[in-house]
Amino acid sequence: CAPPKMVRAAGATFPQDVYQSWADAYIAEQPSELVDYTPTGSGKGQELIKQGDEVVFVGSDSLLVEADYLETPDLQVSKQVHLFTPTNTPRCSLL
Repeated sequence: CAPPKMVRAAGATFPQDVYQSWADAYIAEQPSELVDYTPTGSGKGQELIKQGDEVVFVGSDSLLVEADYLETPDLQVSKQVHLFTPTNTPRCSLL
């Protein structure tokens, strides 16, 4: 049996409980994957996703600015809950 795959995420502190409940539900459906959401704050989460190597999604209470998309064109945003994820990263459906 292969070890679980870790899906790392970071961002806003306020919604961390809802993100954790989504992660728990996802893990229940996908036991071969684990989700680690670190409440770093929106700004730090956005920095991490733009760096592209530590997290695969970010929760935020603020949107990225146009310059962020120009610098990191593979980012996408779900404006309903502000989850940022690079398009070239394997994605998980937490919603």
